[in-house]
Amino acid sequence: MNELLHAGIDLGGTNVKIVLVTADGIVHAREIVPTRASDPPHTTVERVASAIRRLTGGRRLAGAGLGCAGALDLEAGVVVESPNLPAWNGAPARRLFAELLGVPVEFDNDANCAALGEHWLGAGRGASSLVALTLGTGIGGGIVLGGRVWRGATGTAGEIGHVTIAPDTGPICGCGSRGCVETLASATAIVREVARRLAAGERSMLAGREPTAREAAEAARAGDALARSVFDEAGRHLGIALALLANLLNPERAVLCGGLAGAWDILEAAARAALRRHAFARPAGTLDIRTGELGEFSGALGAARMTVLGGSGTT
Repeated sequence: MNELLHAGIDLGGTNVKIVLVTADGIVHAREIVPTRASDPPHTTVERVASAIRRLTGGRRLAGAGLGCAGALDLEAGVVVESPNLPAWNGAPARRLFAELLGVPVEFDNDANCAALGEHWLGAGRGASSLVALTLGTGIGGGIVLGGRVWRGATGTAGEIGHVTIAPDTGPICGCGSRGCVETLASATAIVREVARRLAAGERSMLAGREPTAREAAEAARAGDALARSVFDEAGRHLGIALALLANLLNPERAVLCGGLAGAWDILEAAARAALRRHAFARPAGTLDIRTGELGEFSGALGAARMTVLGGSGTT
């Protein structure tokens, strides 16, 4: 049987993740194509299109879904501004891919794609409602209701990373606000706080280094008091964000994706304590929190899912 394939493309600053799947979620192929953030869009599109043509192995493509981080004009299919992809600012991404692939292309932000991917094939399977938090350099979010991404009135629903939780004391965010969740619970926030406390002379096995979030997590697991304290505080702020989502949306499930989700074991206790403290008992008690199952391909799989659902898989 020569079933049509659906392509999912997750456009990142250092690589592009590609998957080819059938409509029922069987993965035909996956690949990571190295790129540079400075590459002009047409160079990246040609490289990705070439890889997809090779991976199809002669099978027909039904459509493609494209996920991208940054501020997007979803209606026009344009990348308005993406800090990780400066060469793409103003680029008509959807049209460029559609022209080279010769199929319709759906377009959405990377967090929505990750949410849809996990709901389809990962930790969100079977959930009637789901929020996904992408925890990494920043924090993104996506909401899936009834199997489809909920975008809101202007396409910006789910931006939990830019909800303010410390308006008077929190750090200034890249968005211009103060005390966003992203400034307090992301990998960047953890690295910044560890560096601040090391510079103040606190004792730690991390002293004399410029540790990454991963190294700070390893130190916390090894019992380092400074690292443990920083992760407890980040976990508390993550829990406040989960409490906001629990009270506002009362979702059945929350899925944590991205590199920092790998540190859930040292974030969980503080996060759950803050969730219980700041949310109503019933939504807090019934919220099923899981870490993602699809790893680095969650966004690409969600992008492919958009083409299966049609209409960008959104409401």
